[in-house]
Amino acid sequence: KPAIAALSAPLVEELVRGGMPRPQAMALWVPGGELYVQWARTLFFVPAIAGGVFGLLGGYLTDLLGRRRVLTFSILLYALSAFGAAVALISGIIVNPVTWMSLRFFTGFTMAGAFMIIESWLNEKASNENRGTIFGLYTMVSLAAVTFGQLGAAWGDVATPTLFVIVGILYC
Repeated sequence: KPAIAALSAPLVEELVRGGMPRPQAMALWVPGGELYVQWARTLFFVPAIAGGVFGLLGGYLTDLLGRRRVLTFSILLYALSAFGAAVALISGIIVNPVTWMSLRFFTGFTMAGAFMIIESWLNEKASNENRGTIFGLYTMVSLAAVTFGQLGAAWGDVATPTLFVIVGILYC
């Protein structure tokens, strides 16, 4: 909750600049406030649903176009969206949830496709004897990277943008 509250400060400032009184703007974005709860619920469920949909879409495109073409396209799109997200995090100029959600959309789309392609390639190349070991190591490394990337925000003061920017760049 403190992380989202600290990150919502630019949104409060935008509402105040738009003419809303500061107490009313803050009441909307404090933990438990109307907009805070709405965004928290959205950010909790949308990525999981989008990951499932794009995973299925990635499988369909792989069957249709082939693994190499889809993997190449996914890597290019992922690199482009990661670069865009890193630019937004570094510059600090774009404090706009729609822009960040758009960048996150492209990152999620390409990651879902890339994970599906990697897993199908590993399954194809692994023998029956070592498939469990290979997938166990693959899953361990993937989950550890995601976990440490997400938990990195707890290693410092989230009220300042420095740690958020570092974790965001590493996560991209």
